[in-house]
Amino acid sequence: MASGSDTSIIIPCKNESGNLISLVESIALILKANDEIIIVEGNSTDSTFFEAKSLESRFPKQVRALKQSKKGKFNAVLTGVSYSKCSTIMIWDADATVNFQQNYEVYSHTTSNNVLISGDRLHGVRDKGSMQIANLCGNWFFAILWTGILKQSPVDLLCGTKKFPRLLLEKTPKWLIDLDPFGDFTIFSMAKKEKMSIISIPVHYHARSYGKTNISRWSDGLKLLWITLIIYIRFYLKKFK
Repeated sequence: MASGSDTSIIIPCKNESGNLISLVESIALILKANDEIIIVEGNSTDSTFFEAKSLESRFPKQVRALKQSKKGKFNAVLTGVSYSKCSTIMIWDADATVNFQQNYEVYSHTTSNNVLISGDRLHGVRDKGSMQIANLCGNWFFAILWTGILKQSPVDLLCGTKKFPRLLLEKTPKWLIDLDPFGDFTIFSMAKKEKMSIISIPVHYHARSYGKTNISRWSDGLKLLWITLIIYIRFYLKKFK
């Protein structure tokens, strides 16, 4: 049962055993009393779920470890939301490219039922090797493309650091959940539909030190383009509901 303005930090993860422990330890050290960490593992081939369960044992009042019900990052997020007890949801990627303590402002920023807070790698510091040129161009492409829907200056839609009211996902229609396996465009389009303010906070983006991305640059890029097209058409025809 959601309550107050407490925050559930959901960490979707796949093959992130080398990053998960240090990330959760850094969050647990400064987590507010009534907040929680929900780790949702999906289809890993390494020891990610074992590490998640060990963290749950170490921090029983703060951490919960789950396996997602299906596939895809957004399903992992929704699985975490279904077990969360807080009114505010925060997504934090397990790859440790955005350091929690270094970017504490995203977590601590005041939110409400009318605000979506998103990390922004495009306007923040990017370490050498943190983002390949093709990825940078692709992220800017979608940031500019989505200005037509959001009606504001370009924001980094694909950053895995977001904070928003739980109610946003509870209102999301099934067709949109089924359309978007990643969840980023769903969250932004629902924020637009609900007339929420979108606050973009620059983050320091680091290169990966373990593992590799679970996103395919070209095939998933085409999926993102298709999702954008469908959402554009729905908004244009006033059938986004």
